[in-house]
Amino acid sequence: MGAAQFVVAMSGKSVTLTRQLSEEHTAGGDEKPRRLTVDDVPSLRMTRKTDRKSSLFENDEYFTPRSLATSLGGLTIAAEKEPKADMVFAAICQALDAGIDDATTCEHGCVAVRNLTVGLDVSVRVCSVRTVAVAIGAADRVVAAMRRHPLNASIAEHGCAALRNLGSGADDLAPRRQQDLVDAGALEVAAEALNRVAATQVKVLEEGAAVIANATAGSGADARKAAAADAGCVDAAVTAMRKVTGGAAAVKGDAAAVAVLEVACTVLLNVCSGAAAEPHPRKEAAIEARACESLAMALGAGATGEPPLALAATCALLTIANGEGAAAGARAQAAVDAGCLAPLAAAMGAHADIAAMAEVGRKAL
Repeated sequence: MGAAQFVVAMSGKSVTLTRQLSEEHTAGGDEKPRRLTVDDVPSLRMTRKTDRKSSLFENDEYFTPRSLATSLGGLTIAAEKEPKADMVFAAICQALDAGIDDATTCEHGCVAVRNLTVGLDVSVRVCSVRTVAVAIGAADRVVAAMRRHPLNASIAEHGCAALRNLGSGADDLAPRRQQDLVDAGALEVAAEALNRVAATQVKVLEEGAAVIANATAGSGADARKAAAADAGCVDAAVTAMRKVTGGAAAVKGDAAAVAVLEVACTVLLNVCSGAAAEPHPRKEAAIEARACESLAMALGAGATGEPPLALAATCALLTIANGEGAAAGARAQAAVDAGCLAPLAAAMGAHADIAAMAEVGRKAL
């Protein structure tokens, strides 16, 4: 799991927190942006070819959708080379379009998108490649593959990992990519994956939660947060947490379970943050999903030696309980009734040397 950053905004008694996996995302405006195009990436404009065949599979005896997707799945775009990124992603999209009914083609196509978009969020080249991928339609194809094969755990894992990469980045166009992912249906397929897969499919749970966390990160993301709530992402995140928990002792030392809990806490933090009139609809949805019980479990696990998990769970708990009036008071009482106080105090004591943990923990108490 990459590095994470917490952003805390104070306004009177109101506390707004958000968490971003990897680097901080640039804030987007309130107005819904247009879909991305290759022209949004000046450094890659010259890689386009106007005389390209309309389909790689017309009169082509060498490639089938499956073989092409398999070949592309092993590629990486080297930062030191000038990649023909739009051509590569166009080929992947054509392979997925032509082989959408074949599970192997869809799996390899998702792997190709995943491999080609992995990298550091601070890399201009990596973020440019991600923008090209979204502009060409890679996110739409990955979502389509996941929808066509909803019971295939491998497609779910690699598809979610690809969508996670596409929604990550520290560049100015990251919010635009995130909105395009929302428009493509990434939130819905990620939530469906979290609800559907077995508890043993921990990588699907982690990657699926990360899709939602990245798509709802950053300030100016209220529309994406609302879309996540409408897609059932709050319930799905709580479901993922329940699937990997069997008591704090069971989670201790289980790196995969800790990763799922941490990212799911980030989902609750991101989706439930942001301005809204009380009763805050997304926070109320978290209470209805019994998120506080799962956060108490995560706090217990965090107190046993997992500082990032303890901090993520504490921030999520504070975000859900924070607010004004009777509705906020009822949410705070729900957290108390769920047994959050004892594990919160234990986590604060275990990580007293972490300033952020002490600050956020005091506000939560």
